Amino acid sequence: MIFYLLFHFVNCCLNKNNTNNTIATFYFRVGSDIQGCPQVQTFNDNNSYGPCDFNGTYGVKYTSESKYWAAIKNAKSYCGKDIIVNYNNNKIKLKIMDECPSCHIYNQIDMSLEALIELTGSKDKACAINTDLPKVSWYHI
Repeated sequence: MIFYLLFHFVNCCLNKNNTNNTIATFYFRVGSDIQGCPQVQTFNDNNSYGPCDFNGTYGVKYTSESKYWAAIKNAKSYCGKDIIVNYNNNKIKLKIMDECPSCHIYNQIDMSLEALIELTGSKDKACAINTDLPKVSWYHI
């Protein structure tokens, strides 16, 4: 029985074939505004955001180190977990640290503008808001 449960867990939850196909968007930036991209806010304001519970306190504080954070719908069960996001043979590792309330519309994954530019390899592809958003897949590790 224990072997079956362990086998099921590995196949169900750790197998990268268990991917989520979606689109990628950005919702914050770590550094300065990026010319040619829409202006987007930075959360480096010492306030706490999101549903994740860390050390008994709800919410996370964004800093310049938050480049590789991501938000998804129903994030609470994924808080603090790492995921791999794929785009055209490029991969990036992100940590789920926030909730994306509007992500239920397209089931997208939201990340920093800098991370999306790194993932797509192109400022133009990353900043294609309201045109052709990057199609990605992701799985948790």
